[in-house]
This record gives sequence, structure tokens and C-alpha cells, in this order.
Amino acid sequence: MKFIVPKNRTEILAFLNSIENKFELERTKKANLRFVLEELLTNSLIHSQSNSLPLEIYIDIINEDFFIEYNDYSEIFDIFSHYSENQNLCTDIDDMQEGGLGIFLIFNLIKNYEFHYDYKQFKNTMKFNV
Repeated sequence: MKFIVPKNRTEILAFLNSIENKFELERTKKANLRFVLEELLTNSLIHSQSNSLPLEIYIDIINEDFFIEYNDYSEIFDIFSHYSENQNLCTDIDDMQEGGLGIFLIFNLIKNYEFHYDYKQFKNTMKFNV
């Protein structure tokens, strides 16, 4: 399923509410999906304001797993490298400083992730499972 999500708070909230109602799956799975998408969407809204192109999100369900492709047309931001290199991100949540907690939690909920930046389209693409 393909979703086009404009980069504004109202549309993001509407999208998040719609996906909760769209899928008939275990409540915890849907909550994890919503949390991950909410963090990614919020980061896109805050950090990629230089480009107002909408986000493209593809969601497939196979054997009760969500397969996500998240596309943000903006400057390059490799969230996976940022996660592994950021000194504020620790393995112990009690030692974490403010900022980066959302990314830490995302990486504890997703699996099989990959990142690609398309330099021709100026597009960050993240693929992962929830």
C-alpha cells in the first residue's frame, strides 16, 4: 500500500490515525508501527524543512510483519549511521541524554533495515520490518 504524506502536522496526525484503523493485526504490532512512523515523520518534519515535498511510505504485511519503505525527499541523512556513530546513544536507556531517544527506541523495534540515498532524486530511502 502506498501513502503520500504531506510534511505538516495535521496531515501526519491524520495519516497515523488512519493506519491504526486500516490494519487488522495485533494491538502491540500496530502500536509499534505507529511509534516508529511517528518518530520518523516527526524527524522529517523538523529536520528536512528545506524541502516540502511529501513523504512516500509503502507498507506491506506478510505473515503479520510490517514491511516498510520510507522515502523522504531531502538532504542526505543516514539514520542508521547516525544511530551507530552518535555518542549520545548508549546501550543503556538510563544513561541516555535528551535528544536521540526516539532513534534509540526505533532501532529497538525494527529489524532487517537498510538505507539508500538517491543523489539524482535527492531522496532518503529506508527499508525495514516491524
